[in-house]
Amino acid sequence: MMFASDPDTDVLLREATAHADAKRWDDAICALQQAAQRMARSPVDYPVETWLRLPLYLQRAGRFVESMSAFDEVDAQTPARIARFFGHKPADWQARAVAEQRTVIATKRALASRREAARQKKTKT
Repeated sequence: MMFASDPDTDVLLREATAHADAKRWDDAICALQQAAQRMARSPVDYPVETWLRLPLYLQRAGRFVESMSAFDEVDAQTPARIARFFGHKPADWQARAVAEQRTVIATKRALASRREAARQKKTKT
């Protein structure tokens, strides 16, 4: 059995991590934006956590409004991603998968909001 792979996207994701580790947020975000474009047509079913890296990095870069928009975009695209990779599964299975991913999205959105509130509080003091 062969598994789908996408080495070019994987390189971009590793670059984003390296940039984030060095706190070069704009470079990390650029790499993730390129990766997201590739992931949208990739044969690989990337986990929702991979899709959520972009909004989380945007928040950490101080770009909170963009971050929330990116969360909205990931959320809106979730049913299509599930259908693309799991269209052969029953509709109730797909609905549960969408709900599970949306729970992860909401949890990460709340994390970004808490981080942003702490960042703003820190800058005001």
